Amino acid sequence: MVILLLLGLLLGGEDLRLMTMLDHAKEPIQAVVTDTSRQKELLDVLKAARQTTATYVEERDKLVKTIFQLQGKTSVSDDALQARLDQLLEATVHYQDDMIRHRFALKGSVTREEWERMFPLMMDGSDRN
Repeated sequence: MVILLLLGLLLGGEDLRLMTMLDHAKEPIQAVVTDTSRQKELLDVLKAARQTTATYVEERDKLVKTIFQLQGKTSVSDDALQARLDQLLEATVHYQDDMIRHRFALKGSVTREEWERMFPLMMDGSDRN
């Protein structure tokens, strides 16, 4: 039961919010970046980030389903359950690394002023440097 609770806390619906944010990022990019080749480059990064998220969600959901099934069986060893949890952690770390790379690719392709105009709500102080 503890495992189920932890999984729920760790995986609670952030991907839907992220997918929505990625979808909404298209319009500001198209409005702010007028150079069509740069605009295409940025939109391609968004598309890659969305695909990365979709692939991760699919993999994560399969692993979580397997973990739920294993957790309910008394004949399953702790090692077998731990192996699946380790797979889930590895997939999550890999996903987070990929998403950071996508963000750096976006941010590295625009000026500070363009970034501020495209994503004003993200300007919390950490992005102002």
